[in-house]
Amino acid sequence: MTKPLLTGAFVVLALGVVAAGPQSATPQTPQFRATTTLVPIDVRVVDSKGTPVTDLSASDFVLRENGVPQTIAHFSTSSISPGAPPAPESRPRRASDAYELTADNQRTFLIVLARGLLQAPSKGVDAAIHLVQDLALPQDYVAVMAWNRATDFTTDRRVTSSVLERFKKVHGGIETALVQWQSSPAYFYSDGKIPKYIQTQIDDVFGGPRAERVRTMQSGSTGATRFDDRRARFASGAPDLVDQFEMAGFNTLDEFMATSGRTADDLNALYMGVEYMRYLAGQKHLIFVSQYGIAGWFDDDRSIGRRAADARVALDVIHAGGMPCLTAVSAAARGAPVVPTRDTCKDVAGQGPPFFTPPPDMIRTGESARAYSRQTGGQFFAHKNKNASIDLDKIDLASRFVYTLGYYPAQEPTDGKYRHIDIKLARKGLTVLARDGYFARAAIGPVETRQAVSFGRIAGAAENVVTVPDLGLADLGAAMLPGRPLRSHVAMTIDVSRVGFERQGDMNVASLEVAAFAVFKGSHQAGYQWDTVNLALTDSQLAEARRTGWHYELTIDLTAKADEVKVAAYDYASDLVGSAVVKIK
Repeated sequence: MTKPLLTGAFVVLALGVVAAGPQSATPQTPQFRATTTLVPIDVRVVDSKGTPVTDLSASDFVLRENGVPQTIAHFSTSSISPGAPPAPESRPRRASDAYELTADNQRTFLIVLARGLLQAPSKGVDAAIHLVQDLALPQDYVAVMAWNRATDFTTDRRVTSSVLERFKKVHGGIETALVQWQSSPAYFYSDGKIPKYIQTQIDDVFGGPRAERVRTMQSGSTGATRFDDRRARFASGAPDLVDQFEMAGFNTLDEFMATSGRTADDLNALYMGVEYMRYLAGQKHLIFVSQYGIAGWFDDDRSIGRRAADARVALDVIHAGGMPCLTAVSAAARGAPVVPTRDTCKDVAGQGPPFFTPPPDMIRTGESARAYSRQTGGQFFAHKNKNASIDLDKIDLASRFVYTLGYYPAQEPTDGKYRHIDIKLARKGLTVLARDGYFARAAIGPVETRQAVSFGRIAGAAENVVTVPDLGLADLGAAMLPGRPLRSHVAMTIDVSRVGFERQGDMNVASLEVAAFAVFKGSHQAGYQWDTVNLALTDSQLAEARRTGWHYELTIDLTAKADEVKVAAYDYASDLVGSAVVKIK
């Protein structure tokens, strides 16, 4: 779980960076296309058995945007079948923007393992292993995310299988440790950073803290950090939260705190997973394996669904433990006392009460999951099948055939608002799986896509208190320079051993984004510097740089005397971030 390092003032600064671009000798201004944008919709159609329907034509679809009928200007189909695997070190192709129509004979799966006990009763972890080992085609990319770690997307099944096997063995113990920590006052008043003794166990699941194909996950999403604001307000005795605590029927404050922490972690995971996949091309599925689902505080289900739909990511949700406390929720809706017992609060699987009893206006785990899976063209399973591997069979089967529809909206999509899409079929008895909308904006090209990804990764790393070690930053030093105007000098050594160098002639080339944000009194902005660092190294120079790191220095123009600097570095080729904080001397 993460919380913002800085307050709204820094958010304004970060947004200013995104708008203005890197500070460099030749800044690049985003150039948006002026032509009308063709909006693509990936559609999967299945019959009552979940089998793809493959014989539809454009005339079978009726499409509306915000209730207005649209003319289908593009219609194509894509059948997914086994193909040749790409090179083991290859990465999924990036889409130039969200409006790309190109179809690939390849799928990308991100398995997000939620907090809780995911194996019993329907063997949720085994289902994830089944996807990796049995269902994923040779050309499909798969990654695994759990807690605050994730693997790279890869076609090497050994990487993801080994992580899942280790997770299966130890996740119960790690979950117990996290619940105990998040039930303590120390957690509620902390910055949310996982204690080292637990983080070490998590790192071991992913092969160690510096495993080659593993990354640290962090989010700059305001939706994903609202729980931290909630935690701070509860600690201060905010009356509305005290009322919610009593209404929720929690037996102890420990239960409330641990559940809030688990919910925040799962929300973060979904937001981060969507952003991890946003700029990837092709058919994208986030497989969210949870015990009972997410507590739907703050209507985050709607926000998550819209973010995923906009990113063209289908959210496929599996509740390995079933649906929670349906009887008790019904009682709460009638105003009756809520007393969770094994007789009055059974889930679908009949396993007894979950961690606590939620009132319907605060927690709607089943309805929330149905909502955001439906919003994104995904599928929802709450122990409907005895074995969750059957759920994955259905998800895999439905994804084997895709229709891609495209239309030119009557209103040019540049107002930034969410546009609702509704698709109906002339043929009855079929189920349509498709995103229900998108945020209307101008289409961007490959160059701007790179800028957008870089800005998002840098801002996310800079906004959070948890430093990211994936691109190691060492030997940091910052000092105020004498005289006027106010300036600070920053020096660092960047670990380039994981940077994605490309061979060009006799040289190895790479491009890093390096940003330094200066603040005072912990949260007030004082200035920033953002550089694009282009490297061109001979083989011997590259070997030396990988051994010793790459030394880099920059100067920040300040509007006030700063106390510290948050430094972030990003490599677009490897999609890896590093961050660190240094005090100014």
